[in-house]
Amino acid sequence: MKQKIAITIGCVATLTVLLIINMTTPSGIGPFGVLLFLFSLYVALTSALYILLRFLFSMVHVSKSRDGSKSRQDIKLYYFSSVLALAPVILLGVQSIGGIKLFDACLVAIFEVIACLYVYKRF
Repeated sequence: MKQKIAITIGCVATLTVLLIINMTTPSGIGPFGVLLFLFSLYVALTSALYILLRFLFSMVHVSKSRDGSKSRQDIKLYYFSSVLALAPVILLGVQSIGGIKLFDACLVAIFEVIACLYVYKRF
């Protein structure tokens, strides 16, 4: 059920991104449109990564029938996918305001590592 919801939301977000890319220009859409584009891109990437991580985890992990472990694992996979999906959006935002340098990419990579470690330890 959760995978169907993720696919539906991901398809709607991807369609929104494609419509924005094909029908407007960044200067013509304004700041709200740029925000909508970045948010839709984030939602599409989060959905895609959640589906990919869930598929990979189901291939590797043999499920155990403990109370609440499946639900907790889905939440953990969602948190990992949301953290990982933020990196391309941050890099795209940095690119739009002045260009990505090696230092900027390293900072985003360090942020991603710290955020993934936090999710791993917290859940």
